Amino acid sequence: MVLIICNSFRYAKAKRILCIILVLNIVLLLINSGLLYLIYEPSSDKGWVSKVLGFMIEKKKAANVENSHRTTKLYHDLSSLRSKRLEEFLHGWRKTPEICESFLRNGPNSLADARNYMISHPKKFIKDGEYAFIIEELGCQRFKEVLRYNTHPISQEEHDFPLAFGIVMYRDVEQLERLLRAIYQPQNFYCVHVDLKASNAIHAGVKAIASCFDNVIVPSNPVAVEWGHYTALKSHLICAEQLLLKSKKWKYFINLTGQEFPLLSNRHFVRVLKIFNGTNEIQGGLGQLEWDLDRWKYKWTYGRRGFTRTDIRKSVPPHNLKIEKGATHIIATRPFIDYCINNQIAKDYLAWLEDTFVPDEAFFSTLNHDKKICAPGGYYGDSSWKPFVARSVNWNGQCGGKKVRTVCVMGISDIAPMLRGNRKFLVNKLYHDFEYLALDCLEGYQRKLVLMSRRNDFKFDEYFYRNLPQVLCKECKICPNVLVR
Repeated sequence: MVLIICNSFRYAKAKRILCIILVLNIVLLLINSGLLYLIYEPSSDKGWVSKVLGFMIEKKKAANVENSHRTTKLYHDLSSLRSKRLEEFLHGWRKTPEICESFLRNGPNSLADARNYMISHPKKFIKDGEYAFIIEELGCQRFKEVLRYNTHPISQEEHDFPLAFGIVMYRDVEQLERLLRAIYQPQNFYCVHVDLKASNAIHAGVKAIASCFDNVIVPSNPVAVEWGHYTALKSHLICAEQLLLKSKKWKYFINLTGQEFPLLSNRHFVRVLKIFNGTNEIQGGLGQLEWDLDRWKYKWTYGRRGFTRTDIRKSVPPHNLKIEKGATHIIATRPFIDYCINNQIAKDYLAWLEDTFVPDEAFFSTLNHDKKICAPGGYYGDSSWKPFVARSVNWNGQCGGKKVRTVCVMGISDIAPMLRGNRKFLVNKLYHDFEYLALDCLEGYQRKLVLMSRRNDFKFDEYFYRNLPQVLCKECKICPNVLVR
């Protein structure tokens, strides 16, 4: 029958085959639905059309009942899962493991014990999409209570010296939240730039967290950040500008990424920056190798295959600026940030850098170290031997974790040596889902520093910071810390 139907048309051979497949599918559909049986059922009082319609109505009702049961079961399963996750969230999944005390003391067999602990205690991480649900269920007040956010200034000293933090992130809402909680103080101001390429779950999670705080901003104009591209610098400048507009109270700006973590308390930050007394902490003097010079001698293009250096030589930097290579991450005074955003020299230089390679390593450092422009808080001594206390970064040393773009992602064997005699503000970099005890134990360590800083007789060794070249620099006082527009 099928062959007769399909051969009755003058189709090409391939089309006849398709016709046969189509007709067979229709017959199978009729058999599975029971309609074929009804059509050829021995005659009765009702016509076959009425039988077909009645059968279809009954089958539809049965399907609706089954779907209703499935929906109810799915809802209960989902509610049960959410309740379980909420229960886990509420009952101390963030407690610092007891093994951290021995681990941070670097006791005998501590590393082996830590690795065995991570194997026997696999950690459950909060998914990016769960934060919006958690905050919706708990409410902001309960959320902050559960995670023990500081809702009041710890000291009058900190209250009178607010800071601004700009965070650039693209992954792991949980790690971002832990970072924010570690540096959070109600008198400070925070901006979180979420990479435009990040998932909707990440954007929603960060916005949900930010909605609980009046002093946390999530810019509405994020960029898609690419390493080495102008957008890597632009993301930090977006936050810097937003924070300038948010408040005139803050004294210093600290920019960081979502994979960093503080090594000191907020009160340590304030005490050291008061010692700096209007001086920036910006790295410079990282050398002018020929390859580095190519970054700014020639125009670069960015495409699917990454960066390509063209043969087009660039003009000299505007205002005859001398390029200084340094780090992207800085600790800078509010007047210096205002200079970077609003001063015409800075604007011209920023436009010149747009088609260079890794411009973020040449923007802040150049403006901070060029004496001709006298940027607020700048340093004009020999920057090649000036200690950089803003960050602890392992570029070339022994790495117990793993290397990502030549930077060491800290593992458990890196933490105790780093903390020994530490005077750095923050560490870069950590992944919360890589050797998770590294971040867990560091988090517990930093929390103890915060508790110690609550004491009225809070003290620490200030000698090191008071004798830094950037603090003692007499030459730096020649340029007044005023804005030149």
